[in-house]
Amino acid sequence: MRVARKASREGTRQQNRRLVFQEVFANRGVSRADIARSSGLTRATVSTLVSDLVAEGLVRETGTGPSAGGKPPVLLELVDNAHHLITLDLSGRELRGAVVNLRGNIVATLGGDSPIGQGDAAVDNLVDAIAGLQELASAPILGVGVGSPGVVDPSGLIVDAPNLGWRRRPLGQELTTLSGLPVHVVNDSQAAALAEFSARPDARNLIVVNAGPGIGAGIILEGRLFRGDGFGAGEIGHISIADGPLCTCGNSGCLEAIASAPVILAAIADGIDDFPESDPTEAWQRVRDLQDAGDPNTVDVIERAGTALGTVLAYVVGILDIHQVAIVGEIAAAGPALLESAKVELQRRVLPALAETIVLHLGTGSADLVTRGAATLVLNRELGVA
Repeated sequence: MRVARKASREGTRQQNRRLVFQEVFANRGVSRADIARSSGLTRATVSTLVSDLVAEGLVRETGTGPSAGGKPPVLLELVDNAHHLITLDLSGRELRGAVVNLRGNIVATLGGDSPIGQGDAAVDNLVDAIAGLQELASAPILGVGVGSPGVVDPSGLIVDAPNLGWRRRPLGQELTTLSGLPVHVVNDSQAAALAEFSARPDARNLIVVNAGPGIGAGIILEGRLFRGDGFGAGEIGHISIADGPLCTCGNSGCLEAIASAPVILAAIADGIDDFPESDPTEAWQRVRDLQDAGDPNTVDVIERAGTALGTVLAYVVGILDIHQVAIVGEIAAAGPALLESAKVELQRRVLPALAETIVLHLGTGSADLVTRGAATLVLNRELGVA
């Protein structure tokens, strides 16, 4: 996603500017000479572009560094709160929104239980959320990042999002027009993959399964987000693996209809009068308590969900030979039991040589992964960094 090398033709000032800003963004306390050496740009070009970034308030001088025999270098750093970003996470049962600074730190969050809705009502709710978050920001808004379920193309067109009642919906364009801000939309699981990948600098390839009301996966190949020819790479939730209940996509026996969070909780709640199904946090705590107590139905439901997940992951791992697989989202709260049953089934179904090297784990910072990934998209589209 980053600028790979300097531009070589006249009229590419913007690309060179992004290259310089990228160096400041990635390195705290970097000098102009450091930037020139690492970027391949001339010192004069770097000096001019840095002056522009300082004048715009994106970069500041922080003092001097140690001298190498001449004049001590002036060090530069990012102004973290020069701009704020708005992020909207549509992957859960309620709309999650946040104001984020340029370093990805959350400054403020959307208060209360905010419904997502469906169709036109959902778009109206997103516009209201953006307006509310604008009021909480204390810096100019750089842009809005939206992590949405479904197939999303790079322009922000929702090709298909059955859970939200959107098909061929130009969500990015609509929200840009209605909010007056640049809006960038990405599939929620792909956003989670971007965020998880940024926390694992040693991983070149990664699968991130984001499982809540829906189930999807984000795939990183050779350090880059893989979208697929139709932008639907990772739509594992709608792989049909067994005869079963009707899915929102119209097929039967989909992974999502067997192992999504609402399906798991409903199966466990059946026959338990005081099960807090309407409160996911309390519900998953109850699930863990029931597991610890050895409740047969709870153990069976979790194992069946994990087995279904492992079955589908075996297809993906068998095709791509990716060894790092993270499970994030609401069902990660089921804990080690779900993880273990998924791992057993995954390893059982792939070539033994692959099974030995697969690392299946719960993701880092699951609750805000989509937020962080959506912010990463805005930073890249607007400033050429992250």
